[in-house]
Amino acid sequence: MRSIGKILRTVRHLKFIQLRFQAYYRLRSKLIRPQQLAGKPEVPSVHKVVMLDSGIQIPDSYNHDLNKFTFLNLDQQFDRGRIDWNFSGHGKLWTYNLNYFDFINQQNITGEMGLRLMREFLSGYDQLADGLEPYPISLRGMNWIKFLSDKGCDDTEVNNSLVRQYTILSKSLEYHLLGNHLLENAFALLFAAYYYRHESFYSVAEKLLVQELTEQINEDGGHYERSPMYHQILLYRLLDCLNIIKHNPWKSDALLPFLEEKAVAMLGWLQNVTFSNGDVPMVKDTASGIAPSTRELLSYASSLGLRDIHDTKLADSGYRRFDEKGLEFFFDIGQVEPAYQPGHAHSDELNFLLYAAGEPVIVDTGVSTYEANSERFRERATSSHNCISIDGHSASEVWGAFRVGRRAKVKVLEEKTEQITASHDGYESLGLKVQRSFKRSKQELVIEDVLDLTSDVIPTLNLHFHPKVELDFKENQIFTKNVCIELSGYLDITFEKYKFADGFNRWLEAPLVKLTPGSRSKIVFRNVS
Repeated sequence: MRSIGKILRTVRHLKFIQLRFQAYYRLRSKLIRPQQLAGKPEVPSVHKVVMLDSGIQIPDSYNHDLNKFTFLNLDQQFDRGRIDWNFSGHGKLWTYNLNYFDFINQQNITGEMGLRLMREFLSGYDQLADGLEPYPISLRGMNWIKFLSDKGCDDTEVNNSLVRQYTILSKSLEYHLLGNHLLENAFALLFAAYYYRHESFYSVAEKLLVQELTEQINEDGGHYERSPMYHQILLYRLLDCLNIIKHNPWKSDALLPFLEEKAVAMLGWLQNVTFSNGDVPMVKDTASGIAPSTRELLSYASSLGLRDIHDTKLADSGYRRFDEKGLEFFFDIGQVEPAYQPGHAHSDELNFLLYAAGEPVIVDTGVSTYEANSERFRERATSSHNCISIDGHSASEVWGAFRVGRRAKVKVLEEKTEQITASHDGYESLGLKVQRSFKRSKQELVIEDVLDLTSDVIPTLNLHFHPKVELDFKENQIFTKNVCIELSGYLDITFEKYKFADGFNRWLEAPLVKLTPGSRSKIVFRNVS
């Protein structure tokens, strides 16, 4: 019964269109294989797409000499000419990465090498599984078009297959998921529209881009799934689309000013949340080594003529930032958003990060996997963030790999230039009300927690320090190289270790300070460098 309740608390937030397409696609998959959806589409003539060099270098993930792939910090070597495109030994996300074909645009991949890899992929086309899902088709399609255009390749077999794959995509748009997946579908269709001068692909792409960018980009420029990593990835795609439209006259360019407006807003948000050393906040589903950096994206945007980028005041994305005397303080007063697509959300209500002198001090534990396992559950749980938690319980009901049932409601009680106070109701059923204030002055940053406890549960505040941070404790103060952290109102303090996710499938041991707060507790941060 508990499982049924959890499912109902999850499903109640979905849109009707998601439920309808979820049922339709599941039924269709039992009757028709993806390969059959393409039929025998008419193959239009190919028009090479001209794109300005983005200046963003694709990480090397394919070793041609060894026929070895490295994704998510996991290696897999295949026999020459026998790549298993359905290989599942490292999980579904690794298989997805193999099928994205990002590696085909590495600097050391020649036209001959790339075509060989494409043909090897097509030789196993009839047996493809995950590779013909709409998301990998979208990313692979864009990568293939970039490669074919850049290398000046004209291969009939590849071009014909690409049309078939795009036909499958056009009949499998991810309305059952929405969010970043549907937006990637739209970006991919725009690529195909320009590559083939395909009116139908263009019509669908234009409609989806206007619809989804309007909904998915908040007024402050942040992507509504609230992951800085996915924000960077989607901004990269958007800049690529601007690149294509600007350098390939075909349409009237009516879409261009709209896309530029969204790109400028996204750039402003990204510039605002990026720390002084170039890091983005590693919150929600954000991992290192996946997305282009802020510096790379700003440089790419500048090459496309988008140079007048202004910091946007953070608002409906739910994030705020205080900078004071070399301290950079990033914190979260938002909640699980969007309600109907919380796949990349964590139970991290009122979480915060701290940088000092351009170096990370207090951090998020990170993301190491998308598999539905205990590691994924731990990394999404409240106790893995710098939040008030109760042992064995999360403020929001995270479960599975991408599900959220019951959600804590966050309420902003006061917002001023020097102080923001918010509360959430995630633990009220357990007899605990949580209120947290974020304050700044000329010399310090302060977090103050006020807890209204009406039961015998014991709240905890876990402070997760970066692996490189060394701690020194004296009385009620913790010292790092650059910061003095003064504690007051805590009933107990212990020093432990935790697993910091240094990217997917890679962990480092790091310091954890576990605090037992009283009814009113305070942490004061001062820069000592």
